[in-house]
Amino acid sequence: MIGGLLAAGLALLLVSCGSTRHSAPPRAEELTGYVLVIEEAPDGQVHHSWQLATGFDLSRYDLRARVGGTTGSILLASSRPRDCDQEHIDCFRDCMKRRLPAKWNHLKREDGSKSRYCSTECLRQYQDCLKLQQSHALQFTSTNEAVDWLKRHRTELLVGGIVVIAGAAFVILSAGAGLVVLAPVVLVAG
Repeated sequence: MIGGLLAAGLALLLVSCGSTRHSAPPRAEELTGYVLVIEEAPDGQVHHSWQLATGFDLSRYDLRARVGGTTGSILLASSRPRDCDQEHIDCFRDCMKRRLPAKWNHLKREDGSKSRYCSTECLRQYQDCLKLQQSHALQFTSTNEAVDWLKRHRTELLVGGIVVIAGAAFVILSAGAGLVVLAPVVLVAG
């Protein structure tokens, strides 16, 4: 009985050690090989894991930001000045040209409801653009300090923002809805 429990415990330990998720931070010189994932569990607890970038599916994020059904490239906050006004105009034009998702088929151009929908959705993107222009890269000297801060402020993060952790630059690929994903800039730039 005790031997069986001990064997089961060892097997569980071996399986957990073989995982590519690491809650302990990698060494500073290894950070560019890892993706940081912060998740909120249904019970409200917030957990993080460092996942090997080679085993992480970055294509799932398509390096694109989806805002209200519109899609636009993630632009790094420090890459180049953005023209938020022109992006807002383009967003509205694109939204008005394309078909809306099935759940919004009841909105019609003729009665102005599609225009109101597009205005609302593009306003969110416009406000995010303005916030990113005003923001500076978050900088942390240690991984523990960064993870603690990011867990507490996860709802304030914007997709495309830059976070520097122990000298390694990360871009925020996903933020909100209980999940934050930061990938090394060296993996997404190019």
